[in-house]
Amino acid sequence: MEIADGRLAQPAPPRRMTRRWCVFNAVGVMGATLQLLVLTVLIRLLGIDGPVATALAVEAAILHNFLWHERWTWGERDAGAGGRWLRLARFNLVAGALSITTNVVLTAAYAEAFEIDYVLANLLAIGSCSILTFLASDRLVFRPLAGAVGRDAKADRPPPEMETRCRRLGAARAPESAPPPRTQGLGTCTLRRCE
Repeated sequence: MEIADGRLAQPAPPRRMTRRWCVFNAVGVMGATLQLLVLTVLIRLLGIDGPVATALAVEAAILHNFLWHERWTWGERDAGAGGRWLRLARFNLVAGALSITTNVVLTAAYAEAFEIDYVLANLLAIGSCSILTFLASDRLVFRPLAGAVGRDAKADRPPPEMETRCRRLGAARAPESAPPPRTQGLGTCTLRRCE
């Protein structure tokens, strides 16, 4: 995957990607519940037309899901210079446009083709677009930024005073039994050696 400065980012390990997919779906279930609730209120209580009500319900779920994805699903990825507002704009443009378009079109198509209730048809549409939304969110909205260090990477770094000491000591070598490097940056620095 390409990141902001044109370099290639390392793909997430399979275990992390599986965890992220599960968290994404947990957030999605909460968002879908909110979307169905809003859709039901808009159609049955307020009498709003199906496609308009669907678009409004999807936008409510998009805002809900963004907040959870920002904190939980992709919480370790730094938002970068534009911060949260730029990321929200990207989420609305990418995942939002994808969700609204897919939900409006598929909900109407499922309701007509299967002759089922509009809310049930919307539930089918939500499931249909979840994989596309996950991939778009992971690759375009919450992508790793060049030079950004997320919480996971920060946890792996030695204390700043150790990095300073490593830089001062230069190329002091440790025995071969030294632990593997803990961080990459200006050089490789461990608790025992610097390169």
